[in-house]
Amino acid sequence: MTPSEILNRCRAEESFLLSIRRHLHCYPELSGQETHTIQYLAQMLESIGVQPEIIKNGGILARIHGEGYPSNSDPSVLLMRADCDALPVEEQPHSRNPRVCTSLKPGICHACGHDAHSAVLLTAAKVLQESRKELYGDVILLIERSEEIPFNKCLLRLMEALENRRQRIDGVWGIHCAPSLAGTIQLNRDAVMAGTLFFRYSLTGKGGHGSRPDLSINPIDCFTAIYSALQRIPSRYSPFLPVTLSVTQVQSGNTNNVIPQTLTFGGTARFFDCDQVGFPIQKEIERTVQEISAAYGCQAEGYASAPFLPLRNCPACADLARDVFHPVFGERVTEDLPSMVSETFATLAARYPAVFIHYGISNPEKGIVAGLHHPEFDVDESVLTDAAGAAAIYAHSFLEKTSAGTNWGFTPYRNTAKELFALQGITD
Repeated sequence: MTPSEILNRCRAEESFLLSIRRHLHCYPELSGQETHTIQYLAQMLESIGVQPEIIKNGGILARIHGEGYPSNSDPSVLLMRADCDALPVEEQPHSRNPRVCTSLKPGICHACGHDAHSAVLLTAAKVLQESRKELYGDVILLIERSEEIPFNKCLLRLMEALENRRQRIDGVWGIHCAPSLAGTIQLNRDAVMAGTLFFRYSLTGKGGHGSRPDLSINPIDCFTAIYSALQRIPSRYSPFLPVTLSVTQVQSGNTNNVIPQTLTFGGTARFFDCDQVGFPIQKEIERTVQEISAAYGCQAEGYASAPFLPLRNCPACADLARDVFHPVFGERVTEDLPSMVSETFATLAARYPAVFIHYGISNPEKGIVAGLHHPEFDVDESVLTDAAGAAAIYAHSFLEKTSAGTNWGFTPYRNTAKELFALQGITD
């Protein structure tokens, strides 16, 4: 089956895709509470002839058995992932046109496009299942819970379930909605999204009256010194290794004439290299806070978290995707600067050869222009079947390529899911 034929089959499933996306959008569930969402998605998989397995506190695994590979060899396997949780955001109307569907749960909505991610994956799965006689290997579907919560273990449980079965995986695929022009496909050859770490500390000094600061130990004075030192940290790293560091919250005091006893602050750092930047910055933040606090006579308690991994595509897999996308999507396939936000898919991409795309869903003519996590966020539904088409096209092409024994030259960052997550401070 040619890429154009696969794309047309996905476009023919528009009503199927929209029914899933709109159901999930109307009935969103927060991270860790996706009970109805998981049951619904499992039912939809069953409806297309794919048997789902619900992994407790993890999500869903399912398998499409291809029948096009040689009978004397083991099938290649591509894992395709989507997420499904919503955000604690109060959905707002567009500035122009009305929404095609609206969250029915006050204070909760799909402001990051996970409803679209799941609908796109299931639509691609439907087409792959129907074309399995021409599929050169197997596809594992992974639907992840709680992607929005840092330090969650859902993906760990899913990956370990596969590893415990000694499941072969030759590559992974993922997608995220992006506030770029509808229908564009950002396909980076290497860096896609940043790694990150979080820090939060409490400084304890000695409170007192503003008229006698000499009798107090003001944690605000201590913090200003820490803040200045933290802001200088990025300048000590190579300009060819991007890094940002931001203090994003400070709380202390509640009146004008009293020196507070405590101050809390927190923030984040972003980077694309854990070994040369992420782990060193973690240690530097910890050392900076403790040494300056001691110099000012304050006690510091808190943490700088282990860094979450940056998301990098496998260059050879990205080249394959670009080669098969260009004939059908043309100039809609782009490459751009990587995003400084983070994604749990990075752990999959550190373990297996990956392709992760950002898919444009903004349409100014329809008033769909808001960024991710914004109350006015929405997607242009008219381009979502093409996102499913991109997924299905890549699956067919990847499995055909790997059935011939392709060696991508990919080196896993760590050999097991447990090792990868422990590196990021996440353990059972």
